[in-house]
Amino acid sequence: MSNKGLIHDTAIVHPSAVIHPTAMIGPYCIIGPNVKIDKGTQLLNHVTVQSDTTIGSNNRFFPFAVIGGDPQDKKFGGEETTLQIGNENEIREHVTIHRGTGQGGGETIIGDQNLLMVSSHVAHDCILGDGIVIANQVMLAGHIKVDDYATIGGGAGINQFSSIGR
Repeated sequence: MSNKGLIHDTAIVHPSAVIHPTAMIGPYCIIGPNVKIDKGTQLLNHVTVQSDTTIGSNNRFFPFAVIGGDPQDKKFGGEETTLQIGNENEIREHVTIHRGTGQGGGETIIGDQNLLMVSSHVAHDCILGDGIVIANQVMLAGHIKVDDYATIGGGAGINQFSSIGR
């Protein structure tokens, strides 16, 4: 670790990023512009938070997760959009979560105490509640709403503009 607190010497952190002093940024992580990471959150190693993302407290991100990337949507024109992640989430290896699109409200939102298992994907403009379990290799297309405490079984592909839960 460096003398910058809990940021590993091999991590790359953009000057505009705001990292709480108790957040841990592990080896080879990359933190892009306009990223905020709150207290107690851990990025273990090789995690990328690309841009315009706010991450709450006590989250845990596992290797090779890519968070806050540009939406995979032909209508996306580089407009300012965001990703909001709540508290106490566990984001496992190879998970991808994209920011919103201008046409979809401009933000993707992940609530609190969720588990996103290996290689799952949350596309642009999705809204996930609290206490959700998303199993391995689940793909959520754009504009999906998942209610609190839903469970989605492994390998499921959910089409855009769907709602899951109540």
